[in-house]
Amino acid sequence: MRRTKVWLIVARNQERVVTQRQHIRSSARTAKAVAIQRTQAMGAALTTLILSVLLGLLSGAVWMHAT
Repeated sequence: MRRTKVWLIVARNQERVVTQRQHIRSSARTAKAVAIQRTQAMGAALTTLILSVLLGLLSGAVWMHAT
């Protein structure tokens, strides 16, 4: 009877450890996905900024040429 209780306790502890490891892995995946998403968003924002500056310079050059 006592051995059965010990084995049940060991099995429960192993289940907890596995569950905790899975939680850590999913958190790491989530953090990685968030980092990738932020990097992509920052790249898109930087591209938009560069294009708007170039468009402004081009329109300024056209305006100066026209006057």
